[in-house]
Amino acid sequence: MKEILFLHPVGQACAFACGLFNLLTGLTRRMFNLSIHVNCGAIYYFTTLLGAGLGIIATKWAEKNSIPANMEIHEIAAMAMVLILAMGATTGLAMLTKREKRATLLKYHRWINILSIVVFCVQAITGMVQLVKLL
Repeated sequence: MKEILFLHPVGQACAFACGLFNLLTGLTRRMFNLSIHVNCGAIYYFTTLLGAGLGIIATKWAEKNSIPANMEIHEIAAMAMVLILAMGATTGLAMLTKREKRATLLKYHRWINILSIVVFCVQAITGMVQLVKLL
């Protein structure tokens, strides 16, 4: 029944793909389309936050079923990730609604989302280390 713990990383891998696509198209401006960028970004933010919730549920399930997992670093990084995603979404929405502030917000939006991808990689490493221990 430990296989249920694999649902969270598979879903997060899909979210990461959306985030990485947005990062690459946003930074390089190759194949950039604003509506695709906004929609893909919304999918990235939503699925990552949904994954955080599912990760909490999976951790509680593991504890309930006496499956040992040391998720402290993973959980701390997840809380940081939620804050980073909130800032990324806020700056992105502000750029859409306040065109005069777009140039100022763009650099913050970029760095915030670069940071989100870096933290996402930390999340992947810390989560996979614990998952491998369970096998």
